[in-house]
Amino acid sequence: MPSKLLNFEIDGNKHIVYYERSGWTGKQILRVDRSNVVIERLSFPNNLIGLEQTIQLGEKEGIFVTVGRFADVAVDGEYLLSKKPYKPLGVPWWSWIFVVACLAIVVFTTGGAIPGAIAFVSSLFVLQESGAPTKSVAIKLFSCLCVTILAWAVCFLFILAAILLTSA
Repeated sequence: MPSKLLNFEIDGNKHIVYYERSGWTGKQILRVDRSNVVIERLSFPNNLIGLEQTIQLGEKEGIFVTVGRFADVAVDGEYLLSKKPYKPLGVPWWSWIFVVACLAIVVFTTGGAIPGAIAFVSSLFVLQESGAPTKSVAIKLFSCLCVTILAWAVCFLFILAAILLTSA
């Protein structure tokens, strides 16, 4: 995952927030104004969505939030860069319907590494999309539906390819 660098100003003071997460090791680095911040572990399933970390910005307390490519800092109930209201990370109840639909790929195909990988990755995408803090519910629902349909389409393409290769 590429690093995130956020620059902003609060009450006349400039602040820099730097975040980096290694895709291979999962190691996370969060620095606020050149000071390292100890990252707290989120509860399941929020830890699958992104990171929500309380940080100190001079006299104010802020919340650093990152989900996928989105990264912002919330102070006093509003994101500083996107100017949208702050909402804590969370997985809505309806997203589990899409997760189950993605995981059903494994049951439909009676297992296997490729269907398992498709089901697992698509489920993670569904959780990230449904937990996106600045998207509307309609966009989240549509994104989750698209991810689920795409996962099933890829699964059917692999099944079709397997049938064609074994019959040749």
